[in-house]
Amino acid sequence: MVLTKYKIIEIFINYIVNTFKLLYYFDWNLRFMFKYKFLDQYEQNFINFSKHNFPDNPLSYKFKQSKYLFSDIPDAMAKLINTNLQFPTNSYTVFQKVLLAGPNAIPISEDGQYILHPHNKETKDYLSKSSPKSFMYPDKEKIVYFNDETVINLVSPWLNEFNKNYFHWIIEGLLPLQSLFLNENLISTKLKVIINKDPSNYQLESLNMLGIPHNSIHEWDHDLVYCKKLVLSKKTQFNFSNVDIIYPQSIDWLRDLLSVHNNGLICQKDRIFISRQNSNGRKIQNYTEILDVLKKFNIEPVYLEKLSFYEQFNIFSKAKFIMGAHGAGLINIIFSKNAKIFELFGNPPDHFHMYYCLSQIIGHDYYFNFNNYDYSHYNETNFNSYWKEHDIYVDPSKLSKIFNKIL
Repeated sequence: MVLTKYKIIEIFINYIVNTFKLLYYFDWNLRFMFKYKFLDQYEQNFINFSKHNFPDNPLSYKFKQSKYLFSDIPDAMAKLINTNLQFPTNSYTVFQKVLLAGPNAIPISEDGQYILHPHNKETKDYLSKSSPKSFMYPDKEKIVYFNDETVINLVSPWLNEFNKNYFHWIIEGLLPLQSLFLNENLISTKLKVIINKDPSNYQLESLNMLGIPHNSIHEWDHDLVYCKKLVLSKKTQFNFSNVDIIYPQSIDWLRDLLSVHNNGLICQKDRIFISRQNSNGRKIQNYTEILDVLKKFNIEPVYLEKLSFYEQFNIFSKAKFIMGAHGAGLINIIFSKNAKIFELFGNPPDHFHMYYCLSQIIGHDYYFNFNNYDYSHYNETNFNSYWKEHDIYVDPSKLSKIFNKIL
């Protein structure tokens, strides 16, 4: 292969950047290599904590095959069919005298040990994304003290001022709050819920709907915070066959707590299509054609970016048929009961079967279809991106046949 002038420059720049990172993070890499002061959440040598199990652990679940198949079953789904899933016991921990440091609020014990985050999948990856220099050498002159409050931290590499993804907010923002509500001694005390700086409206609205007042919210601004009492939820998801599956009792808890707000007629139809025409990627190329098909089957398009959290909850809690391209908006199916889920794929991501798994444990009927896709509108943004965004072409004739079978 002949290297062009630009390719040589790119290789040289990458070499300089990687060398700088190696030197700059040398102390961090050395520390990680020897696992120096890395503390698992449940290590018994950390005396200032108490562990609490969640009640009512779920029974095992068996993954089923969809009744109607319109595409070949991908290996990731096929290997799950007829597989029994047994959730381990879930729990949360209450720590005493803990510091939170760095842009992603890493918990650190009094003697400088890192308490591993309950949602981390890969320790080094998680901590490396959290700017190690910032939590290795925090500026203790700028410390904020929470001596009287019970603190729960919802900041992470997936939830911070630069990443405010709706999916991650539901999973790693709202569901961990179950820990507080399970313990009367915690929920009855003064609370301080730490969230990302400049939160989205749906974040503040959803917290309000759960009964958490605005004066209990602390927006994280890369502070150093001392918590006399810190609550860490172990996990809201269980990793099974390389996909994270939400604990069913956590879904039930959130849905039941929000159900008092389920009183509006936001959407007259119980068949909805999640439109991404105003979003980045996975738009329907032949949208006008597909709208005609949707209208024929009384399916109403919804534009989630225009809706409040309250409106989204109400719409999905009433929906009996939910269709949409793979994306964050489909996490709203946790608010539905006994629905039919129809997911559209173009070029699927590695974790594309997560809504199949989620539908199984909730009790939804799940259907899917693979479609032709096109990268041409995203050539520039895809150049330096791991995830290659694309749009989808849906065959209207095939879609009508599918609807005739499942509706």
